[in-house]
Amino acid sequence: MKAYIYQIEAISNLHAGSGEANEGVIDNLVQRDSVTGLPIVNASSLKGALREHFKGQDTRLIEHVFGSEVNNKQQKRQAGTYRFFDARLLAIPVRSDKAPYLMATSPLVLQDYLRNRMLFGLPVEKNLQQWAQQTPDAVWVDNARYEGARIEDLEERVTYNESLDGLSGFIGGGNDMGSVLLPDSDFKMLCDNGHLPVFARNYLNDGQSENLWYEQVLPRFSRLYFTVLVPDGDTYFSQFNEYITQSLVQIGANATVGYGYCRLTNLSNSNL
Repeated sequence: MKAYIYQIEAISNLHAGSGEANEGVIDNLVQRDSVTGLPIVNASSLKGALREHFKGQDTRLIEHVFGSEVNNKQQKRQAGTYRFFDARLLAIPVRSDKAPYLMATSPLVLQDYLRNRMLFGLPVEKNLQQWAQQTPDAVWVDNARYEGARIEDLEERVTYNESLDGLSGFIGGGNDMGSVLLPDSDFKMLCDNGHLPVFARNYLNDGQSENLWYEQVLPRFSRLYFTVLVPDGDTYFSQFNEYITQSLVQIGANATVGYGYCRLTNLSNSNL
């Protein structure tokens, strides 16, 4: 099997719901990693979204990649040949007083990404290893123009650190942007239920509210990544790769209100 890694860039707010009953204020929470507690998109949700994206394409391609569907009790379901892994968080946008937003990540997140590339035998550049080994005691930024910026919900102002040069290009926002490396505790706080965006949703019947609920989302511009394992010499991969990278893919719930539209980029031979 050969591994490929993709970045997911959320073009609009993304809600991949946990489906769990919740007694708190937020009715619909996002999916979270059971170890780190950070937002993710479970492999089953991701695979389902990609399968839906291929709807109307070559049936042989769909069944080869994702498996066959059962149309009656006599038909035996065939598993797909591709293996999909969870989409893990790489970076989130955070508001600041010197830019509409900066992209934020943390050593824990970078270590997870580094471990993933190494595990599947994908190339790793030294900058990624260097950033993942950092232990910031403050908020560091990779662009000197944002020195002294304040991140919303954090007390300290950011400090330029030249060792982070190129971090914005790594994340995918372009080197002219600003990216910050947060201590793991700060990054986890900004991703918790008290800080991720929450929107009120309402069902109206003849102008009357019949169901008001609150839904948590990953904000647009968030970045995630996932790995897919493909059989060696697979003849369908070029079609699969082209179709998911040449058009927007909708992931998660509420497509009709513009949620979950994402751009996918193949990062297998690069470091983002």
